[in-house]
Amino acid sequence: MYILFKKSCLVIVIFLVTILNIHPAVSKNLIASKKIPVTKVVSKTGIEAWLVEDSSIPVISMSFAFNGGMQFETDEKMGLNYMMSIMLDEGAGNYDSEAFQKILADNVISMSFTAERDFFSGSLKTLTKNKNIAFKMLKLALTEPHFNNEALKRMQRHSLNSIKNNLSNPNWNAARIFNGLTFEGHKYARPGQGNLTTIKNITPADLKNLAKKTFVNNDIKIAVAGDITKEQLATILDDIFASLPKQATVATDNKDKNAYNKNIAGKTILYKMDIPQTIVRFAQKGISELDKNYPTATILNYILGGGGFSSRLMEKLREEKGLTYGIYTYLSNSKHADLIQGSFSTKNNSAVEAIKTIKEEWQKIIQNGVSKTEVQDAINYLTGSLPLALTSTSSIANILNSIQKSGKDINYINERNQQLKSVTTDAVNKLAKEILKTDELHFITVGNPDELKPSITIDKLPFIIQ
Repeated sequence: MYILFKKSCLVIVIFLVTILNIHPAVSKNLIASKKIPVTKVVSKTGIEAWLVEDSSIPVISMSFAFNGGMQFETDEKMGLNYMMSIMLDEGAGNYDSEAFQKILADNVISMSFTAERDFFSGSLKTLTKNKNIAFKMLKLALTEPHFNNEALKRMQRHSLNSIKNNLSNPNWNAARIFNGLTFEGHKYARPGQGNLTTIKNITPADLKNLAKKTFVNNDIKIAVAGDITKEQLATILDDIFASLPKQATVATDNKDKNAYNKNIAGKTILYKMDIPQTIVRFAQKGISELDKNYPTATILNYILGGGGFSSRLMEKLREEKGLTYGIYTYLSNSKHADLIQGSFSTKNNSAVEAIKTIKEEWQKIIQNGVSKTEVQDAINYLTGSLPLALTSTSSIANILNSIQKSGKDINYINERNQQLKSVTTDAVNKLAKEILKTDELHFITVGNPDELKPSITIDKLPFIIQ
């Protein structure tokens, strides 16, 4: 009965939040504006947040992030952050799980938490008229979570079933192998959800200790958008976060270590599965988001594989050779690793040709560069896509929070497009020669590819006990 009730509440929340998103949750004037009005708000106790105020629609969204993430986990307790992320709404303060969920549903409040590599993040979305109860429930989740044993056992069963189901999913296996080997020796290599053994090791006491380490009033990244003034926000920041401990317990074993496993460069890894297609993930070292050449790298990636049907890899592998339905690359950035990363799937009998073609296209850009037209097309798309991403309070808050987590300053969202427009074709071609390394590309393959000669064949998933 309880599980059905909770699912019903979730359905109601999702349905009502969807209604809120039918129309853009920001004004047309804000969307059309050439400059997003981001204000730094500082509370009386010194807590900072970035705010985009817009009173045209009665909705408020908040995104926030605490430092920590995987850095606070041990090998024996892998999945601890993930477990905390799904336990925080399982009762807090004077409300048991059922009552907590009912209040969220009855007041159209969306609250969620996410365990990440470097951060523990959360988000809140509410109607303005319900903001007091929404912020109260968030404070309770952060400061008085129950973490009772009954709820933990239920979530452990859920996680164990999820992992067991994932073991037969080739895409999940490819991702697990990619992270396990690309970041071997670093905490990034661990499975975020844990494994079939470590999930069982987690206790209520572990969750309480993790909450004490994570939820501290120390450099919290907070972004807010919607129908709230800077004066109101300053008060709310203190109401929610000021009572948290001032100092963080910082993990040091991986603090300054580069997560990228240099020994995997140039290797092709095979994990055999009896499936009709081969799933492939590939990468090489990338570039920091704080590097002055990052806008140039963004354009280079768009041309190479980030631009969908207009990218070179899509044109060559799909349109010309029919080797895949889709291939995509992107710049992947974390505190301790920067990658140029991509993925695709192909028939087993075309995997070798597909990998060979990727290397050839990589090398062509290094040797021959890109055209002025390609660069201009990339600039046009990338600058034009930003306003389309800022059409709701939640999207604005999420984007601002991502900028905060990357270490960029408050002006970046308004400077980004000009930085991209300033990139020249010569700059893209120069950077391509500097950062693209065909011989350092590594490929993770899952399937039964014909004629592939892997550097390494593995028969076990990293950190996964089957």
